[in-house]
Amino acid sequence: MNTPNQNIFRSTIGYCHILPDKIAFTKDGKPESIVLNSPKEHNPIKFLLVYGMVILFIVSFTIYKYLDQKIDLTTTIIAISIISIFLYYALKMLFYQTRTYIDRDRIITIKYKPGIRSITYGRFIISYRSENGKVLYATIQMRDPRFFGNKEAEDAVNIMTDAGLIDSPKK
Repeated sequence: MNTPNQNIFRSTIGYCHILPDKIAFTKDGKPESIVLNSPKEHNPIKFLLVYGMVILFIVSFTIYKYLDQKIDLTTTIIAISIISIFLYYALKMLFYQTRTYIDRDRIITIKYKPGIRSITYGRFIISYRSENGKVLYATIQMRDPRFFGNKEAEDAVNIMTDAGLIDSPKK
């Protein structure tokens, strides 16, 4: 699958192509399907609107039921915890972007975070500068090691190391 000019590895959403001048993402793994036109910035407004409506519903429901004394303080605290989790992910979405490719000269750092067994997947976190100078983040999440094994993640780390994008992992 890997050619001399590019390296490819699987992720949860498709394939990641490590090209000499950019990191590109495709659904089918075919190099001809890489879209090299101007990458569109991710607009988080619709996601924030959905999160806002969910938070508003939980807050209004909790306050209404608490004032009518139909729920106790523990349930209210649990509801506030859920609200804070939703708020955390809503604010986190402001800085994560979805793009078809990232120019390698705009990349600041790439870090590999290994997954926690049976809880999270391994992932690459890429910080880069957008065209207007804003620091953004992208995540390349590896596939589930319970079904696909750790070999794919190890191969991806080796490809990124060989391309000079990350330092060699410490053994």
